[in-house]
Amino acid sequence: MFPQSIINMLAAGHPLGTPAAQSEPTEPVPKRPAPFPAWSAIDSAKSKADAIAHEADREFNLASKKVQERTGKIEPGSLKYYASCTFGGILACGLTHTAVTPLDLIKCRRQVDPKLYQSNIQAYRTIRAAEGFRGIFTGWSPTFFGYSAQGAFKYGGYEFFKSFYSDLVGQENAHKWKTSLYLTASASAEVIADVALCPFESIKVRTQTTIPPDIRGTFSGISGVVAKEGVAGLYKGLYPLWGRQVPYTMMKFASFETIVEMIYRQLPGHKSDYNKGAQTAVAFTGGYLAGILCAVVSHPADVMVSKLNANRQFGEAFGAAMSRIYGDIGFRGLWNGLPVRIVMIGTLTGLQWMIYDSFKIFMGLPTTGGSGEDKKKGQGNIGHDDTEYVDGEIVREGVYGDQGDGAYSAGRGGAGNIGSPMVRPTSKVPHDAEMIPELAVRGSTDENYHVGRGGQGNIHLDEASLKEKKDKEREKSLSHEGLADKLKNKLLGRK
Repeated sequence: MFPQSIINMLAAGHPLGTPAAQSEPTEPVPKRPAPFPAWSAIDSAKSKADAIAHEADREFNLASKKVQERTGKIEPGSLKYYASCTFGGILACGLTHTAVTPLDLIKCRRQVDPKLYQSNIQAYRTIRAAEGFRGIFTGWSPTFFGYSAQGAFKYGGYEFFKSFYSDLVGQENAHKWKTSLYLTASASAEVIADVALCPFESIKVRTQTTIPPDIRGTFSGISGVVAKEGVAGLYKGLYPLWGRQVPYTMMKFASFETIVEMIYRQLPGHKSDYNKGAQTAVAFTGGYLAGILCAVVSHPADVMVSKLNANRQFGEAFGAAMSRIYGDIGFRGLWNGLPVRIVMIGTLTGLQWMIYDSFKIFMGLPTTGGSGEDKKKGQGNIGHDDTEYVDGEIVREGVYGDQGDGAYSAGRGGAGNIGSPMVRPTSKVPHDAEMIPELAVRGSTDENYHVGRGGQGNIHLDEASLKEKKDKEREKSLSHEGLADKLKNKLLGRK
């Protein structure tokens, strides 16, 4: 009766009258792109970096564990300890100085001839255009060998002299005058280290400041200088090298130790609360700040070293050569190249301390600096006590179960078990008790005291403090004497 088109239209609105839809191939719905693709790329890169860092940390820990198993426990002050510090110094100085050879090349050439380049960038472009990429690393070989030798004596020697001078003056005076100790130990180590560095430094400066270089190899260059000028030709820059490196190293070690200690003092907790990653980050920060101070202190001598190695005439006296060079460049000329050296030395020193402390961690040794008084410890000993403390293994022992007086601590030193086990006691013996082994108890002149963990410290007086205490008690008792007693004591010569 009705046209089919009308029937279909009306049936569409009725649930039972909808005609069966013919199946047609449906096109896939296109996937909507991520709203912020840059963020997704950053997250992906961050995830990959975290995975690589985690894997590197795992490999580092595995290698460190294997090495420590082979070397055994390394005690501070032992030959193994100084050998480890020496090898760490080789890595710290040899690798970092070689890595910044391009900066050192530009610095040396600008010190010798300030008009050679207009800027550091222009110098880099000029050297690369004239000598190629290899020319940028001119002098890398004597740099590597020289500063590896220097690093060995510098860091190993510093650890040795620091321990040597501490034993010489006593631990109490060493702690009281610790900055003077750092300065003396570092200066002693650097004097020896520069004797090892000087021949290689001489070859490096001649290679870098001669265009084109007439020295092609480190050891062939040493042989050539010895043949022409004798061994003294390799050491003609030793005095100004000491003038540059000794103040530099004194500032480097003393300021680093002080800065690191200040950093840990400002951070919550104490040094042992932080993992090796955080400790190496502190080492880099302290090293970079110390490096800036080092660059300023040692720069005039650094300029003079470059000038002497490049322009000192054969047979010319040291003092005469310095006077002539200073007359040519003046006071202002002693500061040529300072900005680039600040960048170079700051980065260099930061990386050196980071590598050195990372190697110490690798060998199972504590990092350098920040080993001052623990902020979280208790009251400690009242008076001086030279006793070497041991772990007394003090524990609480008792029956297992709720004894009706609430939770108790069954551990050492801390809060222990928080909460009651809610179990009936397994014995009728009431309460638990502290068990102090014989090892943890030592006789004293006045009373016994224990040397275990967790208390407020050992209340123990040394001989001087004990004598002072007795004198005060005696004065107090004399103040209550009568007139007759005072007169009797005076006549009998008693005090």
